[in-house]
Amino acid sequence: MRKLAVVVVFLVILSLTFIFPAFFKYDEQSLSRNDDVSSRLYSMGYLDYAVDKSGSPDYGVRVYDVNRSYPGLNLFTFVNTNNTYLMDGKGTILHNWEVKAEKGWVFSRLTSDGNLFLLPQHFGLTNYLAYVNDKSNILWRITGNFHHDLFEYNNSFYSLYMEKRMLSDEEKFSYTLTLLGEDNTFRAVDVNPDSILDMLIVKISPEGEITDRISLYDLFQKNEDVLSHRELMEVNIVNVDDWSAFGDELSITFGDIFHANSVYVFENDTLISEKGDIMVCIRNQDLIIVFDPEAEKIKWWWGKNELDRPHHATYLENGNILVFDNGMFRNYSRVVEVNPMTHEIAWEYVADQPESFHTTSQGGAQRLPNGNTLITESNHGRVFEVTKDGEIVWEYVTPYLNDNRRYVIYRMERIPPEQINFLK
Repeated sequence: MRKLAVVVVFLVILSLTFIFPAFFKYDEQSLSRNDDVSSRLYSMGYLDYAVDKSGSPDYGVRVYDVNRSYPGLNLFTFVNTNNTYLMDGKGTILHNWEVKAEKGWVFSRLTSDGNLFLLPQHFGLTNYLAYVNDKSNILWRITGNFHHDLFEYNNSFYSLYMEKRMLSDEEKFSYTLTLLGEDNTFRAVDVNPDSILDMLIVKISPEGEITDRISLYDLFQKNEDVLSHRELMEVNIVNVDDWSAFGDELSITFGDIFHANSVYVFENDTLISEKGDIMVCIRNQDLIIVFDPEAEKIKWWWGKNELDRPHHATYLENGNILVFDNGMFRNYSRVVEVNPMTHEIAWEYVADQPESFHTTSQGGAQRLPNGNTLITESNHGRVFEVTKDGEIVWEYVTPYLNDNRRYVIYRMERIPPEQINFLK
């Protein structure tokens, strides 16, 4: 009973950091008000279009310093479309995968054998993870709520998966979520969850079979030493632009208390991990964790009071960790390289005018072999490459959908040309 009590307390406090998610679909009865409110809540999450802040009609490659930009091909998917592209540094499309999906695709990952994984829009009962060849033929697929990321390791694939988890009567709890409006007034939201959105790390065989799954809920439940750290349980306040959509009171019965968005498997022993350990970025907790999947033991964590709704944590060859720090409440984004032993920031990218670089959701950062960093500013349809000194040496902006709305790229990846044999 003591263990259960600790977990319930953890969930109560942890859920105070809840932010209305768009990576799942609420049940019909999840919201106590009408469909307009549901739509408003849904729209507060990840956008399927990018807002153009430049006022320029241009799109495509805007900056290209061929001598300092890392050579390679750019892999990306326009969110909620059926197309994934390989593009060179000049903006020429060299290959196009076209695979039809009910709601389109969000993210793509090229594998070592030259095939492609496609991750779907992140909600619904007809979603599936697709594994396709260079001719856009589906080799196999798995139905389910896969989302955000995929990592290849040791002849297996690791992805993130979400599922609704009903709470038993003993586990149920209630709390009040405080919202801060643009007019600096506060409103209270009654939260009485019958269930949570559990996040799982799943292991997939080359034949498309799920061979293992680890629940973040269960992982934290088994690590009471982590729960004892109060700094992991601080209250955040959610900003609201327009109170009129909410009325006086809103009741939510479904909580996204984790919202994991990246998975990384360590290929070698490091100072904070052993080969095969897993690193996960947990957005709604401003947290990165490293854990042993066999023992389900959390070995390392960082991010509280430093990160603000982060995405895409990766391990670097120099022993540091790179993460995209969205800055949802900070009003500007940055890319951070942290020393995991000292927790000191070894490098960061912030724009000269900080608020000119800001995506409240999505986003990613890839450290390139020449030391440059490829950064995806999703909500503005922009991807750019910076040097260690922060100078932009490559920049791409997506085409327009209509008016001032551009296509969204969740995350672009720079691929070495030698990895893509089917273009030869």
